[in-house]
Amino acid sequence: MSLTPQEAAVIGEEELDRWQEAHAAIVQEIERSRFDFTHDRKLARQLTSELVAATRDEDKAALASDEAVAHGLTRLRKGQTEELESLEEQPYFARVVTEEESRQVEFRLGTASFPDQRIIDWRKAPISTLYYDYREGDWFDETIQGRDREGFIKLRRSYEGKKSELHIIETSGGTLYRQNGGWKIGDSGEPLSRSREHDGHLPPILSLITSEQFRMITRDPTKPIIIQGIAGSGKTTVALHRLAWLLHEDNSQARPEKCLVVMFNRSLKTYIETTLPELNIHNVPIRTFHQWAHSLVTEIAGLPPVGVFKKSRELEQFKSSAVCLGLLLQYVEKNPLRDSKNFIADLFRFFSYASQQDLFWPQWTQVRQQLKEQAERQVCDPQQDDPLLLHLIFAEHGHYPVRSEKALGLCDHIVIDEAQDFGLVEIRALLNAVDQKRTVTIVGDISQKIVMGRNFDSWEELLRDAGFEETTPLSLTVSHRSTQEIMELATSLRKEGSENASLPAATRHGPEPVFYRCDSPEVLTPTIGQWIKARTEENPKALCAVICRLPKEAERLVEELRKSGLPSVRLGHRDQFDFSPGVTITNAHQVKGLEFRNVLIVEPSEKNYSSTSEEERNLLYVATTRAELRLDFIGAAAPSKLLPEIMRGVLG
Repeated sequence: MSLTPQEAAVIGEEELDRWQEAHAAIVQEIERSRFDFTHDRKLARQLTSELVAATRDEDKAALASDEAVAHGLTRLRKGQTEELESLEEQPYFARVVTEEESRQVEFRLGTASFPDQRIIDWRKAPISTLYYDYREGDWFDETIQGRDREGFIKLRRSYEGKKSELHIIETSGGTLYRQNGGWKIGDSGEPLSRSREHDGHLPPILSLITSEQFRMITRDPTKPIIIQGIAGSGKTTVALHRLAWLLHEDNSQARPEKCLVVMFNRSLKTYIETTLPELNIHNVPIRTFHQWAHSLVTEIAGLPPVGVFKKSRELEQFKSSAVCLGLLLQYVEKNPLRDSKNFIADLFRFFSYASQQDLFWPQWTQVRQQLKEQAERQVCDPQQDDPLLLHLIFAEHGHYPVRSEKALGLCDHIVIDEAQDFGLVEIRALLNAVDQKRTVTIVGDISQKIVMGRNFDSWEELLRDAGFEETTPLSLTVSHRSTQEIMELATSLRKEGSENASLPAATRHGPEPVFYRCDSPEVLTPTIGQWIKARTEENPKALCAVICRLPKEAERLVEELRKSGLPSVRLGHRDQFDFSPGVTITNAHQVKGLEFRNVLIVEPSEKNYSSTSEEERNLLYVATTRAELRLDFIGAAAPSKLLPEIMRGVLG
């Protein structure tokens, strides 16, 4: 039942008082904790000085014990302060009141625990279940901390705010917005996480995680999780929140410095680097696959010689395939007496061995000649050859024998994002770096495969070849990022027969995508400038993207726009991405995994996005699904046949 304006005002003020009381208590506790930390640190330093100066063994023993306790307290205080500081930014994101055995029980969920205000860390799964798995008015029967509890959910609310200011309250009777000192009932058409204030960072979605996603996040920590999901369905969100859940001491023994988040795309790496601290995840290494693999290879085998040799896509696909990995393991088995101390020389011997085989592989005559030439020239391409070197190392030692733990030769947990751009050789190389339980989270979407040099054909094939036959991929089929209108267009781009190809599901509506047809290339840049000015006037705090097909086109457009009076536009390329509000000019290969409030795709022509190319179909799908609210196209050439016919006839 909808709230009346009077009811909304009362609820809003009550919730605001509750919020500000909690925030004030958190600030007071932070001040006390900081004072205790300073005191304990001074004591630890004093005891260290006395220990150094002591001469008698009995004095040293006593001081050493006291010093260890003091330093332990200092570390504890520091950790407590850091957790409280995350609550200072937003005290809690949800509140639940249950009625059990004629008594009411209230708790709030936050990014850390603060019992004085009934705030519980959301990662304490048993109690969090009452929020994520139930709705207001539902009956529940759960075992929580070893005790059977049953009753019903009397109240369930979500919140968005910053520090002492509460902005939005989501209730069963409607959403309340703080406006001009009062509370307004309404539906902005956007969930809490997609507010107008949202820039390019991972939105604060803890209150919006679905029951399905929460079950994925909190599944058995010793089991691998494989997630296939459409663009914007929350794959990366689930993967990173699962990592946050695993790092809570109650849920697993994973240590942050021994975990790894890995992906192919450097711009996605930059995005995740800005995201993890916001999830209260600290000290977790984030690497592109090539950074991780090259670091290991260099430490164990030395720096491979880099040089020029003839390459083809078929060669690249072969080196990342199950066929190549099987052949490498066959080579190791057949040559037990080979000199395996020099792994780089061993790699060239393997290439020579492979070139002598008769294989059923596309363009095998050409590929075997390229392998033979590479073996003769004794040169490497690190991106193609580092994974194979890792497999030779693992075949010899049964692990990666690194001296430095920072090399991440053995991990407690690995998150593999955008897995469709990995080949089996890369996936297996990563799996060799986790313990025997293979505690990994793998997420991806075949329709977003844009690294065509990697041999990834299907999830079933990956699971079989990676040894995960008993693992069933979990599916996410609803886009929480893009509007229904954007997803309907994007779904038409998905390859017929691909997973979820007929499910354009989204959670809200927005403007229809528009194609702006320019009379000539000369008016393209001025028209793009007008689009940028219009979006900036609509919402100066939004992050927008103008997506070109190629990097050079993006660089040229940035120069032209700056000369035309838009000096603040910026180029997004690899790890040079700025996710603060503004306008980023970039190209299609850079944006996978990223999101922007508004997106303009430049020249979506048949030349740039051929209807006969799977790679270019996937690139256009990736570009269109970056948009949260508005998606537009602009060009002087006729649109690609990939775009719906009605779109090809629309003029802006």
